[in-house]
Amino acid sequence: MLKVLIIDDEEPSRDALKILGDWDRLGVQQILEANGGLPGIELINEHRPDIVLLDMKMPEVNGPEVLSMICQDHPHIATIVISGYGDFQYTKQAIQSHVVDYILKPLARHDLNRALDKAVAILETRKKVKNEFLEKNIVVNISLPKLKSDIYMSIIEGKFHKQNQVEHLKTVYDEGYPYYQAFTLSFLNLEHIQKIRFHNDLTLLYFAVSNVINEFGSQYLNCFSFQNPRQDREFIIVICGQRVADMNSLSRASVNKAMIKLKELFGLLVVGAAGTVGFGLDSLSASYHDAKDFLLSINLLSLKDFILTDSNYCNSKRKHSINSRIPLFRNAFRDSDSKYAKGILDEFIGQIKKSNYFSLGDAQRSLEEFQFILHDLVLELCIHNENSEQATEDSLKPKGFILDYVSFEQYCNLLYQILHSYFAKIGQGHNRKGKFHISLVKEYIEQCYFEEISIAIFTERYFLSRQYLMKLFKQEYRCGIYEYLQIFRMNKAKELLDDPKLKIQQIAEMLGYKDTNYFSKAFKNYFGHSPSDNRGVEENNP
Repeated sequence: MLKVLIIDDEEPSRDALKILGDWDRLGVQQILEANGGLPGIELINEHRPDIVLLDMKMPEVNGPEVLSMICQDHPHIATIVISGYGDFQYTKQAIQSHVVDYILKPLARHDLNRALDKAVAILETRKKVKNEFLEKNIVVNISLPKLKSDIYMSIIEGKFHKQNQVEHLKTVYDEGYPYYQAFTLSFLNLEHIQKIRFHNDLTLLYFAVSNVINEFGSQYLNCFSFQNPRQDREFIIVICGQRVADMNSLSRASVNKAMIKLKELFGLLVVGAAGTVGFGLDSLSASYHDAKDFLLSINLLSLKDFILTDSNYCNSKRKHSINSRIPLFRNAFRDSDSKYAKGILDEFIGQIKKSNYFSLGDAQRSLEEFQFILHDLVLELCIHNENSEQATEDSLKPKGFILDYVSFEQYCNLLYQILHSYFAKIGQGHNRKGKFHISLVKEYIEQCYFEEISIAIFTERYFLSRQYLMKLFKQEYRCGIYEYLQIFRMNKAKELLDDPKLKIQQIAEMLGYKDTNYFSKAFKNYFGHSPSDNRGVEENNP
């Protein structure tokens, strides 16, 4: 809604304007009045009107003076000049002040409302242009960092082609900062901080982290950071420098300060590594991979200070893998032997302790392998909750795990928690229903072929997923469950047809078919002839 100010030292003139204006149609909500130039300026400063109707000849502060003030301090106001004088000097001032219109007294309703229409149209146009400008800037502010991170990521991965993306290159390359260095940070307690400090909003956490890191640029360094889209816990920092001489020390100092600040502000425990300094964007990929290698080589067993590291931090290249223990875990799960399963994990952890070295890279890979192994075993055994209709891959995953660890002790506790949770799902099914063999499904079909049989019967009875059950049956008997049911019924039908006392309708019902026509059609599709023809075939074959 619009606000209008009338500035005129003559009260009858102000009243006339209020009467003649089509205010409701124009969307004017408030009309203010001032009986001179000075009180008019005060009202302008206080109320910021959208439209000013201004008389040019007034005592003390006249119209041209008010116009000059509006033009200088409030250019957004749409001003309409109203005067009883056709003086050229007034007209010249009005033109210079970019007024909407200049109307001479005595006022005519048509002239006033035409001028007001013009003023409203100008205001709406300005508002539209302003909104478009703001929206454009918002889009730029949101999309520019995303564009920069995408370009840097494509350079790091070796997928950026300069010839085809010259315009995009301008977004990240500054000739005044030709030297590049990459850093990588890993957030060890990311999920905990995300939950307690950011209400589980990971996007907000990343935004806050990026703002903190980017503040630590300097006169000689430009700093840009972004979350690695391939790794949730990793942040990549790209630093551009003007000179190579002291860039490494300056950039490392800046990143160390940022890491300390992240801990102070949010409680984030961060480990980081610096890559080598290189000339030009082409050097960025090698710098990042150097930093990544350094980071992954940090020894979790001796991790104490959350500071930047480099190649001097590396101890050994020996790696630990839990994959070799897959058969052992499988045996433990199939036998519902939790002590044996824990013993396998104890042995793995003991081996690590004896070596005195377990890199962050080994820890990350072993954790991923461990979860994959256990999930695969659960999927293989397909144990699921009794109340669920069908086991799905997602339903077989334990819920609520926070995969944070800031020490080797926490890492070990996490492994034990994961083992216990997955083992509980498998053990629950064994304890409730005993051991399962696919022959049980075959035996059920052969005994209850005349009933309405669905795969859901077996998934609920044996706590198996539909996919796994069908796969296991086909591996064992070289046909699907429904296919085997069909084969057994058809062979049984052929036996029953040998008894001339049984009618085809009776045989269909004995086999579980409610519709005789459907049975006859199924029989013909299987054997190539109808049930009635079958009796003739048997008689003609002595």
